[in-house]
Amino acid sequence: MWDLITLPFRLVSGLLGILIWIIIFALWVYCVYDCATRRFRDPNHKWIWLAVLLVSFPLGLSWLSAILYLIFGRQQAYGR
Repeated sequence: MWDLITLPFRLVSGLLGILIWIIIFALWVYCVYDCATRRFRDPNHKWIWLAVLLVSFPLGLSWLSAILYLIFGRQQAYGR
């Protein structure tokens, strides 16, 4: 009986978790693409940011590296 009452809440929370993961993954993919196509003042910064972004994904820190890239990494670049 208790399982039938809590089932809708468990489904909604599971779907919400999947939606959040998809948004974080899309943000990470955008940051990798943006970093790869953007011109940086120092070419080494591009490779450092790409390494940080790519290594962070298997560690589960893709959300943190994407946010850090958007805040600090894009300031070091000229543009496309």
